[in-house]
Amino acid sequence: MFGYRPVNRRLLKAASSQAMQGSWLRSFLITLISSFIPMLVLGTLPLRMPLEEEIIAAGGDMMKLFSLFLPETITSRTIASFVVTGIIYLLINCPFTVGIHRFYLAVASGERGKLSHVFSPFTSLGTVFSSIGLFLITAIWSLLWAIALLAPPLFFMYLGSVINSAFVVYLCFILYIIVMVVWILKISVCKFAFFIFAEGKTGGAWKSFRTMQKITRQRTSELMGLRASYFGWDIAAGCFSGLLFVYNALFSTVYAKYLFCLRNEGLDYEPGFEPEFESDNNAGM
Repeated sequence: MFGYRPVNRRLLKAASSQAMQGSWLRSFLITLISSFIPMLVLGTLPLRMPLEEEIIAAGGDMMKLFSLFLPETITSRTIASFVVTGIIYLLINCPFTVGIHRFYLAVASGERGKLSHVFSPFTSLGTVFSSIGLFLITAIWSLLWAIALLAPPLFFMYLGSVINSAFVVYLCFILYIIVMVVWILKISVCKFAFFIFAEGKTGGAWKSFRTMQKITRQRTSELMGLRASYFGWDIAAGCFSGLLFVYNALFSTVYAKYLFCLRNEGLDYEPGFEPEFESDNNAGM
């Protein structure tokens, strides 16, 4: 429906870094708050800390490792505690996530990002519940892709262990790692659904998600390449948590700028902010 015009990745990142000038401190505070939310909310769960010997004994069995953190006795009160904590987490984290996307939309548009952008979704119950809906939609969509991509190598890995073939197990493990990377790249487009919803122009969670699918349909390889270019930052932020806020800021601003580039293609919904950056048609990727 819309003509495909490649976005210059180098100019996109340069424009995003320039847009972040003057917003680094606020970005640091936002990352700090978003890091504490899961710890504060999930810290209320009645979990147990397993011993080091138990973790070692679990080996690579993820289900067994997960069960080590559960209480030894599961009661109705324990289940109710998990349910209530999950609801509280959704009520806090989902609108906060939308607010973060509003912040970076403002930054990418050339404005100074404000903390009021981050907390603005909490002023509307409709936005709070719609943000939860969008979170659940993207979570289910990501899960379905995980099943579709990861199930085959896991099945053959299990089959290899049954027939006692180390070669099959190792081969499927390599395939599993490759497919996992593809899955991460594939679901990264969900970030656009939150940006679109954060603008408040589409009318709800489902429409934001469908709009995200529509505008990214022809750009799967380009978006996967853009996401893959940040794998180095993924590793650095994982090793040095102090770099996390820099990574979040640059990554989020780049995606907001990319959305503005798509707007210049003549897409059929109203822009929430006026973009200051336009892709260079003659420049290469």
